[in-house]
Amino acid sequence: MTRRVLSVLRDFQNPVSITTKGVLVRRDADILADLSEAADVHVNFSLGSVSEKVWKMMEPGTPNPIARLEAMQYLVESGFRRGDDGTVVAGKIR
Repeated sequence: MTRRVLSVLRDFQNPVSITTKGVLVRRDADILADLSEAADVHVNFSLGSVSEKVWKMMEPGTPNPIARLEAMQYLVESGFRRGDDGTVVAGKIR
């Protein structure tokens, strides 16, 4: 999802649920935080394995799973809550 799309969703206070293997959500944390003030925001990270061997075999072309975990941690450190299933949820971030 592009930053522009997220901006439009924010402008219209539209809830969003993102499932990603990517790490660009770090770049977009500011927009997601703004949106979370008016609507529900959920970010789900798809993570098949943290094993480099398994990752290269099963998910070629995707960001390293450690980078995904770091992106998740970044969102948590930015005020997003982390669910038990690895979902990152934006509540009212202050």
